[in-house]
Amino acid sequence: MAYDLEVSDYTKGSICPSPVVDVALIHDELKLATFRTRYLKGLVHRHYFFTASHTHAGLERGSANKAIAKITKNPDVEVVEIPIPPVVLKNGSRWAVEEYSRDWAMWFVALKHPNDIMILADIDEIPSRDQVRSLESLLQNKDTLSLPLRVSYRYGNWFSSERWDAPKAFYGRNARGGIRHLRTTHARGAKGAHLRYLGFESEDTEKKFKSFAHQEFDRPEVRLSVLLNLSNKARVSHLPSFRHRGIGFLDAVEVHELDELWAELASFWPSVIGEAKPLREPRARRLTASYIVHRTYHGKFSFLAGPPSERTQSVNPQATLLIAALALAAYEKSGIGRTLRVIGRLVKSGETLNSARTMEHLVRGVYQFGMGTVGASNKFSHLDSSHNQGEK
Repeated sequence: MAYDLEVSDYTKGSICPSPVVDVALIHDELKLATFRTRYLKGLVHRHYFFTASHTHAGLERGSANKAIAKITKNPDVEVVEIPIPPVVLKNGSRWAVEEYSRDWAMWFVALKHPNDIMILADIDEIPSRDQVRSLESLLQNKDTLSLPLRVSYRYGNWFSSERWDAPKAFYGRNARGGIRHLRTTHARGAKGAHLRYLGFESEDTEKKFKSFAHQEFDRPEVRLSVLLNLSNKARVSHLPSFRHRGIGFLDAVEVHELDELWAELASFWPSVIGEAKPLREPRARRLTASYIVHRTYHGKFSFLAGPPSERTQSVNPQATLLIAALALAAYEKSGIGRTLRVIGRLVKSGETLNSARTMEHLVRGVYQFGMGTVGASNKFSHLDSSHNQGEK
């Protein structure tokens, strides 16, 4: 997936009266970052893109961060590198690195812009213009808002039925640790887009699996080229989504039927808009394919692992697989599976004070490196004091 950006990809900065600043964590999604700044131009007066000194797996990023500096050609963008301290890396949890990075980025901007509205998200989580316009009025009565997004996989118009509202909006002065995990009122207007694995090929997917927080997806024995081929043919998620809402099925929608965000994405980056014609694959084959993908991440289906010479480019559902898939689908449809998982979370988890975190998070080593307001103030005491009243 190449990102050859030219100066023409950027537009000159302008004075924007908006009280909104954009805070996003970025890995190497340069073209997506460029689209984000273009789409939100005029609604956001400053973009802060944060990249960590190390991946979630603890590897130094080095030259990868130098490449991200290209987007600073846009005067409305500031790229900041997050220094991950040894104590976080020694924890051994990818989630610890991820959450430390997000807290660090949040406090860095919150202390510079206490009177501005912050959007805190990942680079592939883009709010709609309607949502951004609604923030100022809604935040008069709320401390924090969630930004619900439509979730897509690989292609911008291949939608999952999963619900996603992790991105948050709040005034800098209301920043708090773990804010991404709060359950809050939704912003108004058309949903934004969570463009998961947008334009990814097998090499990009493998690179992400090796570096980001979900270590359970990093399975070197799985041949991702075969898995993605199967997922594209059946139009299903390439992640273990069979037990989630929608059993991993992706619904393709023509761009002309979508909101302006996707129309502009199609114009800016045509190759990430997928085929939307009805599939020839029978529903039974799609169901079995989603089940196979799901089980692959649990060490099953060895035909997806092994030497390239043994690759199988298509999978014919066998009766036993179909029966197993139908049984699991019925189990999830009945609500029994979800109910048992909720009970399990309630039994082993409890919210921790002032953090919107659960004991499960603490056991994973996630939140122990978060910074409270006092700690953040000390951490970033070197910031220019002229920023402390917020930039307009």
